[in-house]
Amino acid sequence: MKTVKYKDYQASVEFDDGKLFVKVLHIDDLLLSECDSASEAEGVLAELIEDYLLDCAEIGKEPCKPFKGSLNVRIAPDLHRRAAMSAADEGQTLNAWISSAISEKVECTRLSDRIDGVFSKKQQEVTARAYLHNTHDIAAGLKQFNYRARYFQDDEPIVARAEVVRVIGLKRQMHG
Repeated sequence: MKTVKYKDYQASVEFDDGKLFVKVLHIDDLLLSECDSASEAEGVLAELIEDYLLDCAEIGKEPCKPFKGSLNVRIAPDLHRRAAMSAADEGQTLNAWISSAISEKVECTRLSDRIDGVFSKKQQEVTARAYLHNTHDIAAGLKQFNYRARYFQDDEPIVARAEVVRVIGLKRQMHG
């Protein structure tokens, strides 16, 4: 399931029975629309939300908010006991302890995604350099690599990863 966001609302974009649907998540009211392509999903969501907010205003109804700040979680009794004891050991309420634990998990996930992105980019750069050095035409490869190196300023790369990919593409064409 893919998701899109507009204001504080999130919607799923799903393909079902040959059609693409946008459905607003996390609220009690049903907001659902069909669109022709994935590129239209964000616009369809914006229109859904704006129409919903106008309709609520017209009839004097408070629009459902996606998140109210409270949730009911069902967990195993042993985990409940251990969490409550850990919270007490840290001088916190169980609610404060759980809120902190969720916050830590969310931040760790974001950090992990960022680190994975950095490692992936570095791995691609190393792979590209290794490919250049392992070709039979080292002189041409170094010429292309030196051309790319001119785009560095104060030891900071100005060129995106696409430059490395372009160099690899040129090398493959020379040896293909």
